[in-house]
Amino acid sequence: MAKHYDVVMVSDFRYGGGTGASLAEELRAQWKNGLTTGLVQVDASHLRSTKRFNPRVADCVRRGMGELIATPVKGVSAHHLVLRQPRAFYDKAVTDLPRIESSRSSMIINQPPSDETLRGYYWHTTQLDRVLESAYGAVDWYPIGPLVREQFNKVSGQRTLEPEDWHNIIDLDEWMRPRWQLAPPVTIGRHSRNDSAKWPDRVEDLLAAYPSSSEYAVRVLGGAQAPRELLGELPSNWSVLPFGGEHPRRFLHGLDFFVYFHHPGWVESFGRNVLEALAVGVPAVLPGHFSPLFGEAAVYAEPRDVPATVDRLFSDEEAYAAQVEAAFQAVRARFDYRVHIERLGFGCPDTSGPVSEVQVSRTADSMEESDATRGGRESLRKVLFVTSNGGGLGHLTRVLATVRRGIDRIEPYLLSLSRRCDLAELLGIPWEYVPSQPFTHLKVDEWHGLLHRRVERVLNAFEPDELVFDGTAPYRGMREAMGKTNVQSTWLRRGMWKPGEGGRWVQYAGDFTRVLQPGEAAYWADRGAARVDGKQLLAPFTYLEPDELVGRVEARELLGIEGDELAILVLVGAWETKEGGFGSADFLHLVRERLGARLFSTPSPLGSESSLGAEVEEPVRLAEYPISRYFNAFDAAVSAAGYNTTHELLRFGLPTMFLPVPGTDLDDQVGRAAALEDVGAAFNLNWYGDPDVHSTLDQVGDPQARKAVASKGQELVWGSGAEDLVARVETPVRTL
Repeated sequence: MAKHYDVVMVSDFRYGGGTGASLAEELRAQWKNGLTTGLVQVDASHLRSTKRFNPRVADCVRRGMGELIATPVKGVSAHHLVLRQPRAFYDKAVTDLPRIESSRSSMIINQPPSDETLRGYYWHTTQLDRVLESAYGAVDWYPIGPLVREQFNKVSGQRTLEPEDWHNIIDLDEWMRPRWQLAPPVTIGRHSRNDSAKWPDRVEDLLAAYPSSSEYAVRVLGGAQAPRELLGELPSNWSVLPFGGEHPRRFLHGLDFFVYFHHPGWVESFGRNVLEALAVGVPAVLPGHFSPLFGEAAVYAEPRDVPATVDRLFSDEEAYAAQVEAAFQAVRARFDYRVHIERLGFGCPDTSGPVSEVQVSRTADSMEESDATRGGRESLRKVLFVTSNGGGLGHLTRVLATVRRGIDRIEPYLLSLSRRCDLAELLGIPWEYVPSQPFTHLKVDEWHGLLHRRVERVLNAFEPDELVFDGTAPYRGMREAMGKTNVQSTWLRRGMWKPGEGGRWVQYAGDFTRVLQPGEAAYWADRGAARVDGKQLLAPFTYLEPDELVGRVEARELLGIEGDELAILVLVGAWETKEGGFGSADFLHLVRERLGARLFSTPSPLGSESSLGAEVEEPVRLAEYPISRYFNAFDAAVSAAGYNTTHELLRFGLPTMFLPVPGTDLDDQVGRAAALEDVGAAFNLNWYGDPDVHSTLDQVGDPQARKAVASKGQELVWGSGAEDLVARVETPVRTL
């Protein structure tokens, strides 16, 4: 059966380093912009046969961002065929290459045929050109940067390259850090593969770029074998992590400066590591040959000038901030997802304007439909959903739960401050992202101006019948934009606020046509300022319905749970990120030992690093969304007591030991968990040395006790709040 993709990517997806990262980043960009992608694996002969898929690429495939195409390839076509890394192809015969029909074909050159020494060739231009032309006809060749172009032209001048470089790309909103406070000592860092070519070859250059003085802290990710061999031993102010020892984003968030100097004979194909530093907002100090690629985004110096350069910026906060802003502007202009989508030959929304206004998906401007193309949906009410960010995915998940139940009854559009608003892709609805104020370099008033413009633009372009806001704080910028229109509006305001907190937000209820509240299982314990009754109250929200869960036998088989072993699900969420991983890991170790249980943990919903994997022996990690689909596989759960997670655990009958987070801003997790424990619907613990910890764990280990808790919990969750909300918004609000 013939199958057509927007893009087919052909490469060896086992490549690590910049090549693998670039493949994954382009795959994500295509998915976020609604393009379909097929992947064809070609084994590069210089990679060992046992090497596995690059984990970043594998993760993209698991998330459904691309589809692996089985070989031999038959009946596959694409708008754009992208071939990456010449070394994977040059020694192949025409018959070895996948047969793919395409409107356009491009070869992306990550590496020149030879390095500066010209001592040997990685691949041969003439041979590769002949093979590709025989297999695919005309193929456009793109170097990934000016240094690769320059070296290519030195050794392969007979083959013409396209005039534009195929730069690596990055998701600026995902990488950029909040405002950074400078404090001594000056922290200099770098990350790269543990290869001598990636380091200076002279002692004086090495110690100039990475000083041994206690005035500086030098951090290295990727290993430092070459400096150790050159120096004999590493300076005491250096700290070194192995390659893969920490996520580069997290590592970069802890630096004041990114300093990258390498062997003079090495041709750095692009500098993915530099791009990542610039996207985070870490000023980069580089050798001058990077200037044609990164321009004003970086600072250029000789190794001997590095200390003076970083000292100057470190002592001048305005200059430091200006350099960070220059980097953000350059990254957005030359390395943004939009650039990639356009070079593939597809349209992409304009993202001109301040860096903080970058969007990563389809926008109202690009989603306008005529009556002819709306497929008979012109009679449906158009609903604009706006969500806050929050510490997890609660606000976003309630909206997505509503949309999936009303997909044929309303016409939805999502504008969200959540960094995971790309989950809207699962439902195929238009969406766009606005970074919350801490994730921009805007002052509070400036950020409200940004939000005002974004909401106003969507209101004008999408022309919704109703705006639904899910959040605890109705932002001034949003309220001001709403005030310029006659759009009906609903504030979906979760209850169970901490007593005495949040009163300043409640006063804005009058700016909305109505206020509705998701149902609360522990409603009798709600003493907060946001509590409502009667017609304003909906049923509790869950993303799925009970009949959508995978059955117990199948779920346990899918997750590799054997026989009758006790399986406990650990839902991290705001729990670990708010209170610190060490306490939770110690507790989970106790759970494992006392109950003889097997623990399954989930990654943070917002992608932050977790310490549980290191502290708890061999946990099994899950990355499914929503994880509730597999609740039947487990015997019990350990969880914080946030609204969404609590109601899913209760409704789907998974007995839970709650460890409420006391440090939340408004959500009264402590009150919710205590109330549920009082009526026998949950186990509840103070994780900081609760004297009842052992007896509570013994109850969790008792099948009859778990059954009683699960049964009582299910009694407290009625109906479907998402269905209730659809019923409210699919018809106009009645006003007096």
